[in-house]
Amino acid sequence: MDYHATFGFTPIGFLDFSSSANTLSFVAPSLAGIVQTDNYQTTALWVQDQIELPGGVHLLGGLRYTRIEITELAGKNGYDEITPRLGAAWEFTPGISVFAAHSEGFRAPSAITLAPGNSLKPESSRHREGGVKFQHKPSGLHGSVAVFQLERRNVAVSNPAVPFTSVQTGEQRSRGFETDLIWEPTPAFSLLAAYAYTDAAVTRDTTVANIGSDLAKIPLHSGRLAARYRFQTGTLKGLGVGAGLTAASNRAIKLPAGYRAEAYHALDAQASYAFGRYTLALGLTNLTDESHLEAYQYLAADILMPTQPRAFTIKLQREF
Repeated sequence: MDYHATFGFTPIGFLDFSSSANTLSFVAPSLAGIVQTDNYQTTALWVQDQIELPGGVHLLGGLRYTRIEITELAGKNGYDEITPRLGAAWEFTPGISVFAAHSEGFRAPSAITLAPGNSLKPESSRHREGGVKFQHKPSGLHGSVAVFQLERRNVAVSNPAVPFTSVQTGEQRSRGFETDLIWEPTPAFSLLAAYAYTDAAVTRDTTVANIGSDLAKIPLHSGRLAARYRFQTGTLKGLGVGAGLTAASNRAIKLPAGYRAEAYHALDAQASYAFGRYTLALGLTNLTDESHLEAYQYLAADILMPTQPRAFTIKLQREF
């Protein structure tokens, strides 16, 4: 049995950005009957210092003062915040170091359409990270392994009560670990392997159903494997070829996380040839023409869009 659904919208006018004559004002009412023009102004002052101590210890510290002024239909509001940035690294043996960092953020919200009765507020964040970096020169292996946690507050999410509008509410948290490894046994060959595990969820929200739900558009598992070979001598000197595989597990489409976009993988390849001060490069994406959907937001609504089909690019570059 086939099922067909048709959705229709009545145009409220037309807006042509290349013409000064339009039948629709840029601030025309949205589909929800809301008129909204917002202006964000950010002024910041920061100080930062980095020092090196005996024993391979590096310390970093900084403070940032941010003033955000938000003008909307409801009026003008100002917000002030002082946020720190701290970091430390210790190379306890040649080629191996441990590091830790803590930083906080304070920024204007992304461009959103708020539901009636809401007022824009800045988004704040707190990020903590720690891990190990290493480099083994004899084998050509180097990379890093890190654990992290990111918390964001006043994040704009789709409003289920009023279509095409958003609300700023609650707290979102992402935590996990990531690793990047690069092996270069010779100047001609390099192999990259990267993997990330990201547990991203809603920790606080005025909508009870959202609490504990996976965040949209963030896969639990993602990674990349890529190799490249560069000819160093002979008639093919200057030629480089490479290929890679990118993959990710399924992702939630919206909050609460009910429907999910399927897992995907995509193959790509590259080739470049350097001659004199010029470089000619060819890039191929999605070699097997895999079809999958990616979630994104449009007019504060959660939408699925087909990703890039098989495509190629050619670029000629000259150094001056």
